Amino acid sequence: MESWVKGFSLATAIAALYDAAFDLLIRERDGTNLDGIQETFVKNPLTELPFDYDPTTRKISEGNLPADWDIEPLTLPKL
Repeated sequence: MESWVKGFSLATAIAALYDAAFDLLIRERDGTNLDGIQETFVKNPLTELPFDYDPTTRKISEGNLPADWDIEPLTLPKL
């Protein structure tokens, strides 16, 4: 049961990461300059902290989880 809970929790965090990406892309499409943004409005449900955003690489990542909870960073496409 413990591995199922970990898998479900990880899937929830990954879904929130994609929500954060869509939020940033919508804001960019509506005219917001993402260069000054360091974190997203969407929070990781596991840590209750916003996801990190690097405007130089356009990557959204989660730096607050243990190493064995491997969540790959997402790179935003250029609009």
